[in-house]
Amino acid sequence: MSTLVISGHTLKHFDLRAKETMDLYLAKLKIDLSDYTFAGNFIWLSTASGFYTIINETFCLFILSSGELSMLLPPLGDKDKTYDAMLECFEIMNK
Repeated sequence: MSTLVISGHTLKHFDLRAKETMDLYLAKLKIDLSDYTFAGNFIWLSTASGFYTIINETFCLFILSSGELSMLLPPLGDKDKTYDAMLECFEIMNK
């Protein structure tokens, strides 16, 4: 399993082992859209490199493409935690 370490955050490879963790955070959202499913993102990332980490108690999903790191979704979890997590995600993407 590959990992990236950026700004002290370890980003784990997004694979089947991430399903249980992602599903825990998705359950907090109560959104019924395919973008907000493990399967949809797993399929989307089948031809790219996906990574995830937990920041401020939110699930943050990144895609690495052509040497650039970006996010597929906003941080997943409690809404009151997402703003600070998003700021940290931008720090990671800007490194």
